Amino acid sequence: EIGSADDERLADYRGLTDVALRTKLEPPHGLFIAESELVIRRALAAGYGPRSMVMAPEWLDRMAGLIDAVDAPVYSASYDVLRRLTGFNVHRGALASFHRKPLPTVAEVLRGARRAVVLEDLVSHTNVGAIFRCAAALGMDAVVLSPSCADPLYRRSVRVSMGSVFAVPYARSDAWPADGRIEVLPAPVGRLLVKVTVTVAPSVTISVGPGICIVGQKPIDPNTDGM
Repeated sequence: EIGSADDERLADYRGLTDVALRTKLEPPHGLFIAESELVIRRALAAGYGPRSMVMAPEWLDRMAGLIDAVDAPVYSASYDVLRRLTGFNVHRGALASFHRKPLPTVAEVLRGARRAVVLEDLVSHTNVGAIFRCAAALGMDAVVLSPSCADPLYRRSVRVSMGSVFAVPYARSDAWPADGRIEVLPAPVGRLLVKVTVTVAPSVTISVGPGICIVGQKPIDPNTDGM
């Protein structure tokens, strides 16, 4: 059992409620945090490699099956240490730190896809997680993110999605113009069909092909935006 929130073995879990800190820490260091037994199991099933896991001592027996499945150090700490470490009351059993996988390119993630979701400038981790959960439930084949979209592997996104971020392939576009229109999803007829253009300025009309759902910050007028 670890008795101090300053123990470096728990560095991956420090300040989990500090969005700015975690945004600077997690992607560059190739890690993300999963919360709860369900989400941890789904991350393992999706092939993500665990770095470590931490929980209150009373959960060690209750989660013995999960612990046996994790090929990484498993630590325990009191609820007080966990609260001081993470910044919130840990009550979902366990936290686990995982290695991220390299992201595919947009072309790779759309290869063979028939239905896709395009997320434009969504900065709410909660909304991104909810959309991934819906995308998985609706059988979407891929998600494409604009450069400024929130991180799907941020803890809140992962938690809200209930691990659906591991089930739907996604890619982040390298560039998104400030104005004009961009052709983002070319595909053979019978797949995603012809082309899709996404709005990147208030004056630009959205043109959507069959099988595409575009979600963004700008309200869409179905009478003028071609939805």
